[in-house]
Amino acid sequence: MQEYSANTRSMVDFLTEVNGSSGLDLELHPSWSYPILDQRNVLLGFKLRRSGDSSERVMSLAVHPLAFDSRTNRLDSVARARINQAITKFWVEPSSERHVFIPVS
Repeated sequence: MQEYSANTRSMVDFLTEVNGSSGLDLELHPSWSYPILDQRNVLLGFKLRRSGDSSERVMSLAVHPLAFDSRTNRLDSVARARINQAITKFWVEPSSERHVFIPVS
């Protein structure tokens, strides 16, 4: 198993929950190291894709570190709801978009 930072591990655990309830088979895009850091801000980046999807549709998440609970390191309920809503809109509802950027604070 790949070793992740605490925030990335939390995102992987969240995707496991989402996959269990939706059957979407989402994963962190394997071409990146996580979290993706940008020196211009404090946001933590994650790129999601459907496993085995040849269309390469990608969702980019920019998550504020405060969206992770400081005690449990899990995404807080507001961030979870925001990401779930974006996942539904991008992958469940009909859409021709190939990429979407979602800021989560």
